[in-house]
Amino acid sequence: MAGYNVKEDPRHERRTVSVEELRRLIEAARTGKPYKSMTGPMRALCYRLAVASGLRYKEIQSIMPESFNLDARPASVTVKAAYAKNGQTSTLPIPGDLADDLASYLADKPHGKPLFPLPHDKGAAMVRTDLEAAGVPYEDASGRFFDFHSLRCELATLADAAGISPRVVQKMMRHSKLEMTGRYTRPGLSTSKRPQA
Repeated sequence: MAGYNVKEDPRHERRTVSVEELRRLIEAARTGKPYKSMTGPMRALCYRLAVASGLRYKEIQSIMPESFNLDARPASVTVKAAYAKNGQTSTLPIPGDLADDLASYLADKPHGKPLFPLPHDKGAAMVRTDLEAAGVPYEDASGRFFDFHSLRCELATLADAAGISPRVVQKMMRHSKLEMTGRYTRPGLSTSKRPQA
């Protein structure tokens, strides 16, 4: 698998969704039909992992079973430097309920192989399919879009709404500048209650 460490080029203004809409998206994915090689339950786990950890699409593509330490407290996932935008290996915490579900999913997965067969450069199309099933618009009235990378925005927004300090959110997002974290935070577009992730 080729390494990934390039600057992202945002193609359009992204948005966040409410906690209720996020729950509907995850449930629509879980019960939905396969999208290419990704089953519904796989997509639901991917979305939850993206919101909980802030991992980008290509970072999740690189994740293997051995990337997780589910026995740690808190459980964690590690993305290698070759696949991280900042070029640094990072270990990120994940919540217990997600760790439990991942443990079940990982049970029969071979080490050394990507955990999720995410289609190449099809993250937005995949999410759009589940948004339609959930009755959540892909584009809002202001022309802002919700794609896979918007799940990363959800992490920053939910953390901000929960009262976590901007510097801590910056660390969670692995941003070099606080200004960048501010661009990912959409206060007022989500509630302070975190979804099950």
